[in-house]
Amino acid sequence: MNTLKNNWPKIILVCAIILAAGFIVYMFFGNYLPGSSYWQQKKMMSDLERPYRTDTYGGKTPEETFNMFLSALKSGDVELASKYFEPERQIEKLKDLQLSKENGNLNKDTDYVEGAWNRRASKIKEDERVLYQYEINVSKREPVYDKNNNIVEYVEPGNKYISDILFLFNTYTKVWKISEI
Repeated sequence: MNTLKNNWPKIILVCAIILAAGFIVYMFFGNYLPGSSYWQQKKMMSDLERPYRTDTYGGKTPEETFNMFLSALKSGDVELASKYFEPERQIEKLKDLQLSKENGNLNKDTDYVEGAWNRRASKIKEDERVLYQYEINVSKREPVYDKNNNIVEYVEPGNKYISDILFLFNTYTKVWKISEI
């Protein structure tokens, strides 16, 4: 009994050392424990990258991607056509294309997109971006829309305006995606 009484200070010291060591380990490595902010951020980044890692729709060049997109449009396959856009824009573009098809405007919209592609005049290439610009001659008063489909201005007959087709390179699957038309 006396040995237990004499060992209490040692037991308390060992417990204090273990607690201190645990605290130090937690301070230096706590961010790497499951459920920590590090793992939450890592999971969030993985979730954001997943659509890009699995998206294989597109061509080896922007031109090939556009031709695949145009072919899908001409065949009326709006679901396939929407897959040639960046992953985060595919749902929005699918809705737009479905609405165009339901309203009987798909052929008209396809002709417009093909005409714009055939009028492309300049190409600006960066590492993972290619921007084609095309000029449109206006024969009647035409509205100009913003990204939310609101009319922001009108182009008067006889005027020209420049528009863009932007492609981005998916570095994970090595295909070109349409960002904007």
